[in-house]
Amino acid sequence: MGIVQQKGLRMEGGVRVEKGEHVPTFHAFDTVSACLSTREEEDLRFSICPGCKEVEGDKLRRLALDMVKMAEVKRREVDSEEEEGRREEDALSRTKSQVICDLLTAAAGLNSTDPTVQAKVQAAITSLLATLPDMRKGSEKMQAMLQSVERARVAAEVEEKGEEEEDKARTRAAVLEKLLHPDHVNTPFAVQVIEDVRKRVGGKAEQMLAELRRKDDEAMQQSIEEGDASPASYLISTAALETQKIKVIVTHLLDMSAHISIDLTSLPGHALNTLFKTDYLTNTKLACDSALHMLQKYRGAIESRESQEPNSVVRTSTGLASLLSGRVPNGIQSNADVAGVFESTAVFASLPPTSTSPWHVALRGHWSLLETKHKEWVQLEEQADSILASDDADAVKVTQVMQDIVKAGLLSTERMGKLKAKLHSLVALM
Repeated sequence: MGIVQQKGLRMEGGVRVEKGEHVPTFHAFDTVSACLSTREEEDLRFSICPGCKEVEGDKLRRLALDMVKMAEVKRREVDSEEEEGRREEDALSRTKSQVICDLLTAAAGLNSTDPTVQAKVQAAITSLLATLPDMRKGSEKMQAMLQSVERARVAAEVEEKGEEEEDKARTRAAVLEKLLHPDHVNTPFAVQVIEDVRKRVGGKAEQMLAELRRKDDEAMQQSIEEGDASPASYLISTAALETQKIKVIVTHLLDMSAHISIDLTSLPGHALNTLFKTDYLTNTKLACDSALHMLQKYRGAIESRESQEPNSVVRTSTGLASLLSGRVPNGIQSNADVAGVFESTAVFASLPPTSTSPWHVALRGHWSLLETKHKEWVQLEEQADSILASDDADAVKVTQVMQDIVKAGLLSTERMGKLKAKLHSLVALM
């Protein structure tokens, strides 16, 4: 990228900086520009009278009478408008005018020594007591509406910002992957960019690598304490160690992705190893893809109402509960690697959401749907059990819950059998 220098200044990436000031080379390949949005804000100001000089005796009385007369004039104008057929003025506007008149009357005549004025003040206060509750309700409705609009606006801005961040992170990751390729990694530009990325994630990367080395040390110590292990035990312990390490890796990669707005979870293992100068990350992309594929597979089994095992086991509430707890459901063939996928997927889904990883966004989307489906199934089963235990249940209720179970895609063979038997008994009594 060209650098312009003039009178002690230079331009880098479109940014004007003082000579000698460091601008990270990383900005050179960031082609996604920030989009600044502005919105108009309504400025409501209430002016408050700083105070009035005290008026005594006749002056106070005359002032009160004058203000009451002004309120009366205003009231007559409103009445005149109504009499002349001003139908375009709605009830709320008339209520506002009435309140204004009453407030003027009460404020002007409250300290008056004229009994007639006090009678008008009392009438105005009585009127206010009747109309202010409705005015308050109207204000509350308006406030609720404005808050709803504001929430919708904020949600739209967050969604739009999330999409922009996702696109930016994906674009940066694609460029970084090219630069980390063996054919390009030693070029001057690639070296500068990669070093800049390393600086940005330095502390976080060191923490990740330290945790991975600690996992290895713990596994080695455990192996020494247990002595010689069978080949099967060795494979199981190795797979378990890989699962523990991949959970550490993905946790830190998502954190770093959010920190630098680059989707590190999309990089292949060799690129990650090059970036972090390690060999721990070879299988990271494979583990991420396996977790997402597993959720897609079993979500598809639910939505397509698959009836053949082993996939159909996730259509039971217990099977889906096992999946959501990070365990392989009974009926699905398992080994150490499969168990590792289920365990790590549950951990990935529990991590804080970040829009800088499309993979994680997709994974959490599938996970959320499965959680919602499980809650629905549990509620249906509880409803069915309640009907089965009740002596007051009628055929309509039994039929409805059976239809709901089928519609929800839930496999609950034993309950359905009991519900059918109860339905037949109720029909026989009719």
